[in-house]
Amino acid sequence: MIQAIIRCINTGKELYGFNLIADNFGEGSVKLNSVVLNDKQGQEATITGPWTKGTASEMTVTGDTGINVDANAYNIYVSGFSTYGFINPVVDVTVEYSSDIAGEDVFKEATLYYVDNYNTDQEVWTPVEENTYKKVKAGEVTYSYQIDDTCHSFFACFDECTVKEIKIHDKTPDPIDITGSWTKGTESEMISTNQDVWLYAGADNIYVFNLSLKGYLNPTIEVTANYNSIPDNYVQAELYSKGNKIGGDYIPVEETGERTFNFDVSNDLTEFNVCFDKCTITKVKIYDNRTPEAPVISNKTASELTAYMGKAWNLGNALESTTDGTVGETLWNNKFPVSKPLFDTVKASGFDTVRIPVSYMDKIGNEASGYKIEEAWLNRVQESSRFRNKCRIACSY
Repeated sequence: MIQAIIRCINTGKELYGFNLIADNFGEGSVKLNSVVLNDKQGQEATITGPWTKGTASEMTVTGDTGINVDANAYNIYVSGFSTYGFINPVVDVTVEYSSDIAGEDVFKEATLYYVDNYNTDQEVWTPVEENTYKKVKAGEVTYSYQIDDTCHSFFACFDECTVKEIKIHDKTPDPIDITGSWTKGTESEMISTNQDVWLYAGADNIYVFNLSLKGYLNPTIEVTANYNSIPDNYVQAELYSKGNKIGGDYIPVEETGERTFNFDVSNDLTEFNVCFDKCTITKVKIYDNRTPEAPVISNKTASELTAYMGKAWNLGNALESTTDGTVGETLWNNKFPVSKPLFDTVKASGFDTVRIPVSYMDKIGNEASGYKIEEAWLNRVQESSRFRNKCRIACSY
């Protein structure tokens, strides 16, 4: 039997060379057709089953079809994928436990493992999460695992259930809603949709702590306040963290009713105080604002636009790089593709606006396609602009 086998191997950035060995098996032989060294960008993928421990299964991959899936009798080994460029790489595993599972305290293995030195004497398994056993009950459940952005392989180990789907994607974190009715000078009870977040609505402020914003691209705190009367003086509408103001000011209130305040905050924020007076706080929302509303900048003069842009920096020799009609981010001697750390450095250096020149060239389809631009390239341009770290973006095509 002649069979074509395609395998993707992630090498990491430190590779300087490699030996590829293809041995013969029995009376057959192996012919090496090609080796392609590729800079693989992060690509979402969905792997569908079913698979149950004790049986080997065929699983179907959609999205990143270069992924390797070995659903053997013991576990599911997934390799060859990339999460490069993902803000919050997550693996969601949907499983179903049978009705035979009964009892209040039933625990089964339900975890992912990183594997170093796979298939060697130095093979080491490290669980993605410390808690490898989950309390289970009959029915369908989806487990979410936050993985490293350098991860390109894992073992999925699930006991006494049917694995229906494994999804590798760049997940927008679920918003955290804190609701209630709090007025300065009174203690109140407020409720959070995230049980890991602790809060205390005291007489002076609302204290939120044990917070994690890992995986957020543009963490934002939205405070909803209701003003029943118009104060005589400016009133406090601020956020503090560990004694330092992180947003807001004393403001005038010129009309009664509900008002919403938005504060951009840092990813390393773990606690904050909501300090508002002369109003009733009904909601504090913590979310990842990945698609912030674009500011209205029409009807402005050139001088006004220049002042609005502030200090600007050009992202050159990247998304507009072309050679003989072919587009590629590293064709003009940029060592690495566009990434979030690059934008973090630009923002930390004091720049407010980034110009991103983009070329499409070979990414444009033929007449039969209606000259449609390749979707993967459009997604890459959009992804690059999402790395902005609160910088304004100006694209040039």
